[in-house]
Amino acid sequence: MKVRRYRLGDRGLRIAVLADLHNKPWEGIVAQTRQLQPDLILIPGDLTFAFDGCDRVEGFVAACGDAAPTYLSLGNHDDPQVLQALPGTFLENGYVDVCIRGVALRIGGLSAIRSRMGRHARQAPDTTWLPDFCQTDRVRILLCHRPEHYPALLAGLPMELVVSGHAHGGQWRIPFTNQGLYAPGQGLFPKLTGGVTDGRLVISRGLSNSVWIPRLFNPREIVLVEI
Repeated sequence: MKVRRYRLGDRGLRIAVLADLHNKPWEGIVAQTRQLQPDLILIPGDLTFAFDGCDRVEGFVAACGDAAPTYLSLGNHDDPQVLQALPGTFLENGYVDVCIRGVALRIGGLSAIRSRMGRHARQAPDTTWLPDFCQTDRVRILLCHRPEHYPALLAGLPMELVVSGHAHGGQWRIPFTNQGLYAPGQGLFPKLTGGVTDGRLVISRGLSNSVWIPRLFNPREIVLVEI
């Protein structure tokens, strides 16, 4: 498991992003995350897989919560009733105000439209609450599972950090480039599969491989963001 680090500010806050577990074994992931000593853990969706794989996720979120305050949002594979029952703070088209290590934060979660494997929804999520979310002097952090929502729906809004997953790094990455081959919702040669866009959209390549096609030149990753 690779640890990928991004430094986006100097407030001294360390944020671990753990995306796309897909109900896979998690013990090593949490052990490695603990070693990073995060102040905050964000889980931007797809804890489960195809609506029926969720037996591991309660233990995963509980273990994350023992390491740092943990916030999670809905992915396209997740059932909101499952996530609501988990020990972390579940955010679905809403937000909370918190203070961590002296930094005043507003953390929100944008809902992902649910879709089964192979059938990816094209509907836009509910964004009517986002103007209210943005009206604050706090540091605004948004969990948004699908990075393809960023250009059309989020790029023009004042936020300090947006964290996403979903694209799995493009599954196969072309060597010596930063180009993935395919991502759901973006198709072939997608633009938003990993790294940092606009200095504030952080996309995780994910914690697991949920399909039969292996990942190639594309290791699973824990993301650590310093803001």
